[in-house]
Amino acid sequence: MDPVQIVNDVNKTLYKIIRTQVDPNVKIVFGSPADELGSGDTDPKLHLFLYTIVENPHMKNLDQKTISGDSFVISHAPLPLNLHYMLIPSSQPVLGSGSEPPDGVPAHLILAQAMAALHRNSVVDPKYFPSDSPLIGSEIKIDLIRITLDDIAKIWSALSKPFQLSVCYEVSIVRLTTKPETRQVPIVARPRLNFLPADQDDRGDFPIKDKKIIYYPPVRKVTVVQPNRVPVGNAISVVGRGLKGTNIKILVDERKIDDKSFVVLNENLIKMRLPKDIPPGIKQISISIDGDTIFSEVEVLPQSPRDPVITEVRPSSGKTGDLVCVYGMNFQEDLEASIGDQANNQQDLCRFQSN
Repeated sequence: MDPVQIVNDVNKTLYKIIRTQVDPNVKIVFGSPADELGSGDTDPKLHLFLYTIVENPHMKNLDQKTISGDSFVISHAPLPLNLHYMLIPSSQPVLGSGSEPPDGVPAHLILAQAMAALHRNSVVDPKYFPSDSPLIGSEIKIDLIRITLDDIAKIWSALSKPFQLSVCYEVSIVRLTTKPETRQVPIVARPRLNFLPADQDDRGDFPIKDKKIIYYPPVRKVTVVQPNRVPVGNAISVVGRGLKGTNIKILVDERKIDDKSFVVLNENLIKMRLPKDIPPGIKQISISIDGDTIFSEVEVLPQSPRDPVITEVRPSSGKTGDLVCVYGMNFQEDLEASIGDQANNQQDLCRFQSN
């Protein structure tokens, strides 16, 4: 089978999985809901809309290297993809009458059945793969995406259709292969290593006659970020391999981390502090080490504001129009003050300082 048909193979796999739970009378439609919604068709159906395809950042540029004589033979790895689907159920509207609730909303049942089927196959059972598909032998994961209502609304706005109940899933990692290509790269020789042959003292130069020194470039990768969910301004640990180098640059969603905000403890550990003003959300971490770039992710949580605390009021008594100083902690810019039932206008607050 043509390897570029792998996306269609994913569609067939999802169809088989969902069919194990969804009623056979429910149509499963692959395509944009904009093509059908509003057409007047009220038959129960489930749209599977492939709304975007992105490259998997953790598996990119993983060329396969083998040694042949004095060269590395590098074969281009498949293109690793994450497929993002939107599931949209539709059916005839159901109206309740009087005090009795409706018997059931078919669209809600369809979506629940589909989600249950996908949840049971978060790691896809190979029996659902089409025969002789490039998917065979792969580990394909199906994950429910945590996406905000605002982001879903933007997708519906782009479709120029009214908002409708929908959920989003990510299918990964789908490896798109093309025509195999290889290239040869000469092996780099080092003039010195940390060890010497028995017949060579440390004043000699390499290479020596009838001997070769093969230098293997360091394998760099991130294995885990701890913690992977952290409030803004907190520190994280990046654990991996080959994390040491002479020229290191770290970006969080294209924002450079100051050199004073991270420290390389050893080959396997980098400690870094996230900026205090970085917006919450899932952020890509990009670490460039001596020309090599590796990637990972961390979820930045919003910082919960602390409750204001009053420690002292001066003076403790006075007359109307007197200036009162309130001391405490965690005062915010949108501070509001009142004495008894009388709220003070913002212009009556002459000055305040947090803490």
